[in-house]
Amino acid sequence: MKAENLYHTGIVVDDLEATMDWFTKTAGYTWTDVVTVDQQGVTPAGAITIPLKMVYSGCEPRLVLLQ
Repeated sequence: MKAENLYHTGIVVDDLEATMDWFTKTAGYTWTDVVTVDQQGVTPAGAITIPLKMVYSGCEPRLVLLQ
């Protein structure tokens, strides 16, 4: 596999907006609309709801940021 064969790379971040701003200022990235969803998960202690915010880059190399 080569880097150019990757469609996108996901990065987990603590602060979505600050990370978007950094990538925009540093590398000229543009972004789609931020999506906010409640992700359902199952742990040994039972079901949980995980609040999730994510955004896709509008340019290459493609990134998805997940908070």
